[in-house]
Amino acid sequence: MKPEADRLRPSGSVTTPREWPWLHGGVTVLAVGRLGKGITTAFADQSLIARTLLLGAARHSIRIIQQDVAFALDGIDPVWPDAALERISDLVTQRGGDVYIVLSNLGAAGAVGHYSYGVRLETVANRILEIAGQRSHLDHRPLVDLMCRHLHLAPMRLGPYAAWPNNRPIAVHAQFWMVDDRVFYIGSENLYPLIWRSSAISWRIPLRREIFVRTCGTTRGSSHSARRFRVLRPS
Repeated sequence: MKPEADRLRPSGSVTTPREWPWLHGGVTVLAVGRLGKGITTAFADQSLIARTLLLGAARHSIRIIQQDVAFALDGIDPVWPDAALERISDLVTQRGGDVYIVLSNLGAAGAVGHYSYGVRLETVANRILEIAGQRSHLDHRPLVDLMCRHLHLAPMRLGPYAAWPNNRPIAVHAQFWMVDDRVFYIGSENLYPLIWRSSAISWRIPLRREIFVRTCGTTRGSSHSARRFRVLRPS
């Protein structure tokens, strides 16, 4: 069998990786990262600034796939990425854009750890609704209707299944978000606040739409409960 480099090398006079034509597609790539707490006294969370700026620049859509939106442990209140949620709510209330978020199933776990902090979709929806209300000053009922049309939350599914054959809920450990189908982020920085070091790459390239699920809630008194789900097909 030929060595890997020989098998991948195109025929003809092109002989070095730098000359391989498929490595020069014109896609803009920006590497961003951050340092964990305590490594340096200087500011070292450039990827957080990049995320906030790009989410704030969205005009049509934001698509997110993450383990969780909030960090939570037993006995403490969830810690939310409010800067990101503010940009998400602004896209809906100010520009009529759509936000799609896919998260781990409750209790999700892999072979080496857990991938769910137990924060329910209803809790995520209510937090975004709360922030949207504070920033938009819309009346409650019109705001609920607006969020119901444009905020799409879903647990991870493999076809119709929420769990593996051993009944272990399916987990998400991806850190992905995309803005306006033009700029997307693949990395190791979670949406929820955490102190670990992370790094990632941000690509500027169009992608096809996927299938998401919409939460459409009911109003009980002054609270919003996102309980009903409806599948959205690719357009």
